Amino acid sequence: MPCEVKRFNCSNPSNSEKIRELADVAERQQEGNSGFNSKIIPWREGCFHVDRHYVAKSEGVICGWMTVHMNRKSNMNYIFISEISTRRIKDEFYGGVGKSLHDALVADARAEGFDFIYLYPLSDEVSSVYTKWGYVYLRPEIKHRFFIIGKQPSKTFLDNLMPENPRTYIVRAHEMALRAPKDEELIRLINTRRRAVLANPEAISELNGIMELIVGFEEMEEEMEEGDRTSFGEKREVLKEFFMKLRGGRFNYKRKTRRRNKLQQ
Repeated sequence: MPCEVKRFNCSNPSNSEKIRELADVAERQQEGNSGFNSKIIPWREGCFHVDRHYVAKSEGVICGWMTVHMNRKSNMNYIFISEISTRRIKDEFYGGVGKSLHDALVADARAEGFDFIYLYPLSDEVSSVYTKWGYVYLRPEIKHRFFIIGKQPSKTFLDNLMPENPRTYIVRAHEMALRAPKDEELIRLINTRRRAVLANPEAISELNGIMELIVGFEEMEEEMEEGDRTSFGEKREVLKEFFMKLRGGRFNYKRKTRRRNKLQQ
C-alpha cells in the first residue's frame, strides 16, 4: 500500500494532538533504526514556530515528514519549508515520498493563494533534487531556492536574504581584539592579514565560524560559576591562531587548531 500524505495544521487543537501521536510513532521507528536521517527529524519541532505538518504514512509506518512556516502579508504570501525527511530503508514504503510530500504542499499553496515556496538546501546534492522539482535560484549570492507559484519575492525580501558583507567579519574580529584586556598582537595580525582573508571565501567562512563559536561559548557560560568559565583571552587565542595561519594569502582552512578542538569538546 503506498504512503498517503496527510496535512495537520498546528492551529487546530485536534491536529496538534495527532501530531504528537504520530511523533511518538516516528520516535519508536528511530529507536528501531528505521532509517530516518538522525540529523533531520521534523516531528521534534512540534508546533513551535511551525504552522503545518505534512506526514506520509502507510500501515502504521511513517514514511516521510515535512514541516513548513506560512506567512501572509499585505503584498506577499509565501511558505518556507523548515525540514523534510524520509525513511532511507529501501522497502515497499521507499521511493517518491519526498516528492509526494512536496506535491501535497504545492497543491495546497496554489489553492490557498500563496505566491512562492522557498527553502535553504543543505548541499549541492539536495539542491539538484529541488531543481528537478522546479526550484530556481534568483540571485547567485543567495543560497535559498524558490518555487514560484504566483509572483516572485520582492527586491526587499531578497535583499534581506543576502549574506553579510565579508568586511563585517573583519570589523567584528577587530572588536574582539579591542576588548579588555586589549590584544595588541591580534590587532596587528588583523590589520596586516585582513586582505588575505577577504580574498579567500573559505577563510571568510572559517573566520565567521570561529567568532560564532566564541560568542556561543560566552552565552553558554553565562550561568556558570566565574571560576568554571574559560577566560576570554583563551577563547580569543583561537582567533589569533586563525590569522597566524595566513601566509602570503594562503590559508589551510580545513586544519582546525588544537584550541578550537578543545572549545568544541
